Parts: sequence; C-alpha cells; structure tokens
Amino acid sequence: MSLHLAKLKDVKFELKPPRNNPITPPASDNEVQPPLPENNIALAAKRRSEIQRKLRNKRIKKQQCEIKQLRQKVRDCQKKIWRMGKQKLTPNSKVADLLQNTTKENVEEVKKNYYLVRWSNINSKKI
Repeated sequence: MSLHLAKLKDVKFELKPPRNNPITPPASDNEVQPPLPENNIALAAKRRSEIQRKLRNKRIKKQQCEIKQLRQKVRDCQKKIWRMGKQKLTPNSKVADLLQNTTKENVEEVKKNYYLVRWSNINSKKI
C-alpha cells in the first residue's frame, strides 16, 4: 500500500496551456444574451452549403430508389425471357408461329409441313 501512495506522490500534474476562452464569461439563463451578428457571410455560406447538401442527398436517394426499381424490372423481364425459353415448342405451336409471320418463305414452309403431315396420316392409315 505504501508503494501505491509513493507512486501517486511522484506523479506531477502539468498545467494545461490557456485556451482561447471568450473575454466575457458565459451568460446565465436569466441574462439576455447579445444578439448574433446579422450579416455574417461565413454563417450564411455555411447555411447555404447545408441546404445544398440536404437537397443533393435527397436527389441521390431518389435516384438510388429509381435505379433499384429499374433493376427489379430488368430482373423480372429476364425471368420472363428465361421461362419462355424453357417452354417446349410443339408442332402445332410451331405452325401457329409460322402462320402469324406471313412472309413468302414461311407460307411455303407451312404448306410443305401441312402436306407432309397429311401424307404421313394417309400412309399410316394404309398400313
């Protein structure tokens, strides 16, 4: 215990350097505080920058929300395309697709498929 007391005695407290304290002591709650200077350019600039920062943050937040919604739409469209790719095309659906597209090549292909199906049906009945 004596060692502990000796250590405390050896510790020297340094004086802190004086701060830039205001000349007048702070006013109590009862006293009327002096008014702030009205035309302080620095305060006005600071206030403008705060307002601009808030507006910028709102704009960024709105843009991020829009980006999130657009990404969700892209994901939904990709899922639809992926599901469409998984669907198996039956012969009837292929013919229906060919009939919707009325170019000359497709019409010829539809005719050829039609005659091929009829010919195969006739031959299957004969056998």
